[in-house]
Amino acid sequence: MIAQHYETREYIYPVNRNTLYLKLYLNSKDNYEVSIIYWKRFHEYQMNSSLMINRSIDGNSPYFTGIIEATEPIHYIRYYFKLSNLKETLYYTPWGIETDQPQKFFEYMYVNSLDLFTEVKSFQGKIGYHLFLDRFYNGNPLNDPSSIVPWDTIPTRENFFGGDLEGLRQKLPYLLDLKIDVLFLLPIFKSHSNHKYDTVDYFEIDEAYGTIDEFKSLVNEIHSHGMKIVLDGVFNHIGYYSSIFQDVINKGIKSIYYDWFYIRGEFVDTEKVNYECVGDYKWMPKLNYASKSLREYIINVGKYWIEEAHIDGWRLDVADEVDYTFWCEFRRELKPLNENLILVAETWKDGKDLLRGDQMDSVMNYKLRELIINFLTHDALTVKRLNNRIEKLFFEYPMITHNVLYNHVSSHDTERVITALHNNQSLLKLAILMQMTLPGLPVIYYGDEVGIDGENDPLCRKTMNWDLINNDIHLFTKSLIELRKSTLALSIGEYKSVFLDFNIYSFLRIYDNEAYLILINRYEKDAYIVFHPADYFKDCKVSNDKVEINTKVAAFGYKLIKMTYNNSLITTNIL
Repeated sequence: MIAQHYETREYIYPVNRNTLYLKLYLNSKDNYEVSIIYWKRFHEYQMNSSLMINRSIDGNSPYFTGIIEATEPIHYIRYYFKLSNLKETLYYTPWGIETDQPQKFFEYMYVNSLDLFTEVKSFQGKIGYHLFLDRFYNGNPLNDPSSIVPWDTIPTRENFFGGDLEGLRQKLPYLLDLKIDVLFLLPIFKSHSNHKYDTVDYFEIDEAYGTIDEFKSLVNEIHSHGMKIVLDGVFNHIGYYSSIFQDVINKGIKSIYYDWFYIRGEFVDTEKVNYECVGDYKWMPKLNYASKSLREYIINVGKYWIEEAHIDGWRLDVADEVDYTFWCEFRRELKPLNENLILVAETWKDGKDLLRGDQMDSVMNYKLRELIINFLTHDALTVKRLNNRIEKLFFEYPMITHNVLYNHVSSHDTERVITALHNNQSLLKLAILMQMTLPGLPVIYYGDEVGIDGENDPLCRKTMNWDLINNDIHLFTKSLIELRKSTLALSIGEYKSVFLDFNIYSFLRIYDNEAYLILINRYEKDAYIVFHPADYFKDCKVSNDKVEINTKVAAFGYKLIKMTYNNSLITTNIL
């Protein structure tokens, strides 16, 4: 048996001054009921018990979550874990697994006002759409760059296509019909490149996209439809041609911006590149957040677009490469401006160090994308392994972030999902199904919903082909969005792993008296599943609790099974 819990923010954290969320890892060949036994220091006569939740329906998961609640602000809480089954009762303490009543205890000292993990509830249950303005739609030819190429040209890292803010405004009806709630834009600030990750001026909209007045008007129109908009904050580095870096090139150590960069020597050598860059790319000098004036400047950028244009959040580029203490400061300064503001970190790795309640609200869930694509294309990632890895992924991230995790299957930095799946549309549907039914904030990378293909950058940045839409994929995506938005079980419900068959990946989303069982068959043979709906509702006592459901899941197919429990009967609907 292996048990793991630490008195750190990864394992215990406050969501309000009276409530703590806890996690426990317990790997054992036997199943145990786990309870948290807790009390206030010196008040041993007032012991409390809270049953932990196992993250799988059958209790076989090694991952448990639980809650400690108090009638007063929590301070000096001691606790241990009680593990029970029909054979034995054990205890887990800082000394490990014990058979006798514990003498050593875990302790949580104090919940302070600024310790709290806060939720961005206004983004829960939403659907996102991430788009590259230059490639979405050209609504105003008058602001086209002089080097514009025809819309159907193969993209390169240098060419421009003319998409702009006006184009997005004209296509809002399309996005509203798709039931999109949140728009994420790739960088829109003044820049010399087509991708605009080499910012020249953070306070100016690139002229190829439009004006600040056009942007503010667009934001107002987006808000009028109940939608939100999130901008891309490229704050790890700046553009080579920005006036800031050019000042350092010209003045060297005498520039007031010299300490904003990592420079070896008193002057910038643009040939030998004696300064640090993102990806060792000379056109993107890395910023040094040891500089107090730089911190103030970037915080002012973050505030400006919230106050001036009323944006709803920032997606923060390569956030895991920036000094984490700056993100703490950035959050403290921006959150008071809009309590519903969302901060999303780009990271390709385990992002839990960014989700400690003091930096980000969400991360780009590249780990989930990798699992989905590998499961659908590699036999080595079996159903059992996938189930374990997804359980672990959600266990690693704080529960209050689960419904806002940025879940995508393509991005501007990866090959398109249809390309990753070898142009197999049946597998594409399974990928979209997983994206839309697993916990999180599903974000469509523009064009995925109409079957756009493409290898990695720059081919994953093709223009939106408005005349050649894959209606099958478009209607499938739209129907799943509508289904997800129609039920709290799929949009914000609890996730439970369910193991039914070695050839079927299955899981449950449950909210109150409604549940959806999702069955996914990525194999070449049909599969037949038997299950009992009563197993999926806690303390279920109904007249049909022995009912058995048999269903076939076709090769490369899926089933969604809706179950409703009304205290006397479970109704089942196979979709």
